Amino acid sequence: MYKYFLTGLILLLSITQVKSQNAAEQNYLQGKEMYESGRYDFAMEILKPLTLPSNKSTFSPYAGYYYSLSAIEEGYTFLAEEMLKQIITQYPDWDYQDLARLWLAKMYLEEENYIDGLATINDIKDPAIKQQSDELIKSELSLVEDVDTLTNLYYLYPYLDGLAITLADKISSQSLMKQNRTLLLEIIEKFNLDKEQYNFIEQFESVKKDVYNVAVLFPFMLQDINPNNLRRSNQFILDIYDGIKIGINSLRERGIIVNLYAFDTEKDAFTTQELIDSGELDGMDLLIGPLYPETVKLVSDFSLKKKINMFNPLSSNSDLIENNPFCFLLKPTYENMAYAAADFIKNDHRNKNAMIFYEDDPRDSLMAFTYKASIEEDSFNVVLTQKITGLDTISVYNTLTRKFRFDELDLSEEDSLSMVERYDLYDYFDRLSRASSYDELRSIRPLELFVIPPDSIGHIFVATNQEVIAASSISGMETRGDSITLIGYEDWLDYKSLSLNQMELLDVKFIAPGYISNSNPHLQDVYQKILHTINKSPNKYHYLGYELINFVGEMLYQHGIYFQVGLYDQEVYPGILYQGFDYSRGNDNQLIPIIEFEDSHFLISNQ
Repeated sequence: MYKYFLTGLILLLSITQVKSQNAAEQNYLQGKEMYESGRYDFAMEILKPLTLPSNKSTFSPYAGYYYSLSAIEEGYTFLAEEMLKQIITQYPDWDYQDLARLWLAKMYLEEENYIDGLATINDIKDPAIKQQSDELIKSELSLVEDVDTLTNLYYLYPYLDGLAITLADKISSQSLMKQNRTLLLEIIEKFNLDKEQYNFIEQFESVKKDVYNVAVLFPFMLQDINPNNLRRSNQFILDIYDGIKIGINSLRERGIIVNLYAFDTEKDAFTTQELIDSGELDGMDLLIGPLYPETVKLVSDFSLKKKINMFNPLSSNSDLIENNPFCFLLKPTYENMAYAAADFIKNDHRNKNAMIFYEDDPRDSLMAFTYKASIEEDSFNVVLTQKITGLDTISVYNTLTRKFRFDELDLSEEDSLSMVERYDLYDYFDRLSRASSYDELRSIRPLELFVIPPDSIGHIFVATNQEVIAASSISGMETRGDSITLIGYEDWLDYKSLSLNQMELLDVKFIAPGYISNSNPHLQDVYQKILHTINKSPNKYHYLGYELINFVGEMLYQHGIYFQVGLYDQEVYPGILYQGFDYSRGNDNQLIPIIEFEDSHFLISNQ
């Protein structure tokens, strides 16, 4: 009897289970149909009961999957994430686990939760879904601009193809000087990528020679030179070249042999292209110049193609070195000059209120806004950033010296009150209160106050090469008579309207990458060499040419034709006339003196 009862019970349970399974299947199919027809709210309502632990069935993970997709469509991402995590945890043997992981990873990545998103993708095994996940990674992480973020993610998940390729794309899109070439090569080799696609330039073995061939590509304009004309427009170019030639002799005295070849680019792209096509530059070990934009691009492309180093002696334009690892600047870039000035002021000033004036051109705008961004990162307060346009050349003076009369001040104006509160008005009011007659009251002169209160500004940065603007800035400081520091360019020292006496009385600093100290022990010797060769006193361009060829000649001698290896490894190379050279962080000279005039001589302020 018991046996029949047990058999009947099992049969009853089986029938009940079948009915339950049939009901689950019907609900699942109905919920799926609601999802496919776009009725996501109804789909969620029908499918939800099938996902409960008490209603587990064959259809539960499928119901949870479509519930999640419906929740995504309805904007309930939290519910969708929780349901997908539940499916992945509770049904580890479900055939479509990887599809659930793909959807969960997609939501994580869209929320910029990159670590959880990549961790989820890392668990995907199905090759087809793995390929989809790579495309998902590329799509979402291509929006990440910070290469360091992608690099850190790569080190966490070094075998995710999509992540590695996205990182390689980002690295190769950077300027060559910023690229992590070691990491890029690792990714290229690990994932069998095309080096040419990523413009990968391998490290070349640097060859040392007994004799080096150096080409100078300058706009000599030989056809226009008149021996009787002592004021040639390109005289500074001829002076640089004279300095280079004299420097060649100095190198020879030290056993460094350099053959010099001069080519006239004539400021002309066609002439320069003809020179390139002639093949005369192919055997050169170094190119100096050219100087003008029309010709620089052509020679830079040639330099990159032939892998010949080139040096520009005059430019500070970072575009020249952006994508050519064989191109170098003797000077710092505008950006690095601004950073050097900002680093100096950060260490020198307690008053963090600043004003910035800049001339309306690309160079000075770049300097001004790079400087502004840098000091603001250090909690400086830039109270005014003013562009100097057109003929408004005395605007700096006007801004610094503008006054208001206290007796005419509208005290109802909040801005005016805030200005007045910065002054000590006790003495003025005391004199007014002591006046015993109307005539005595009238005899007290109205109080005139600077709109910018004395000592309320720590420093001003003036980005301009215009002499009249520089002069108006200095005059404004003299008129104020307070403790404002001014930062300007070293070119100001050539202006006749500004005196060294003014520089000494006022706190003026100069960004001076071309600074040569009068106490330099080599200066007199170089001066005499140039004087005896050209029969006239040398100027800064003679010195520039002399310094340039001595520096690059020494680098060729020490490190060979690809001297950048040595340049990058050593922080500072001492100069003969200049303070030195620092190429440890890029292809421009980042040793940038900030100078001031004190006790009747110049000194370096940022040492």
